[in-house]
Amino acid sequence: MDGCSYKAAAGGSLSNTLVALARLGCQSISDRPLNVAMAGSIAGDPLGSFYRTKLRRANVNFLSAYS
Repeated sequence: MDGCSYKAAAGGSLSNTLVALARLGCQSISDRPLNVAMAGSIAGDPLGSFYRTKLRRANVNFLSAYS
């Protein structure tokens, strides 16, 4: 991808669903907020770190070895 411009984004059906649930949980109609977490493998490389950082900012927790 040398010489090409691009923008990285944490997306896909799983992460989009988790972010939507986390946003809905922030505005809970009950006394308890909804806690959202991902259980799965995320690599310990720069892209995995980027993915975790973006989802943590959206209040998604992780249940994986590289948390």
